[in-house]
Amino acid sequence: MTTERLALWTWSPDDIDDVIALHSDPRVTRFLTGADGKPWPEEEAHIRLALWIEQHETRGYGKWKVMTRDGRFAGRAGIFDKEELDAIELGFTIHPDLQGQGLATEVAAGIHDWAFANLTIDRLVAFSNPDNIASQRVLEKISMTFTHEGTLNALPWRFYQIARL
Repeated sequence: MTTERLALWTWSPDDIDDVIALHSDPRVTRFLTGADGKPWPEEEAHIRLALWIEQHETRGYGKWKVMTRDGRFAGRAGIFDKEELDAIELGFTIHPDLQGQGLATEVAAGIHDWAFANLTIDRLVAFSNPDNIASQRVLEKISMTFTHEGTLNALPWRFYQIARL
């Protein structure tokens, strides 16, 4: 999948250094589910990368590696089954050095469009750390509606959704 400035690729085992670097940055981990603001241990990065690869192989979707068109690693984004919510979740994490350029909105909109065009789903959900105002703005820009505040994995979140038109 491509957008105006980004290309989304399935992950390979060779991408482990990008996963570790992204998830070692406290500017990233402070907003992630279950990270408690701490970097992922290397073992966790290997487990997550293997899961992302497996999801694409078995489901045809999951989290993609996000690259700029000039070949820079930009983050991760995608959709995945969120069993706790009985829904498909849209999520994105853009490398902090590339934030503030509209890339999160661009990738989230592209994934939103891809999901509704290629999957038989009625809605997408997303959730954001209450302190992550930038993420909430992205979700609102792609027409997701705030539904409620709640907890997931014992942490507070703001929940959003969008239904198929």
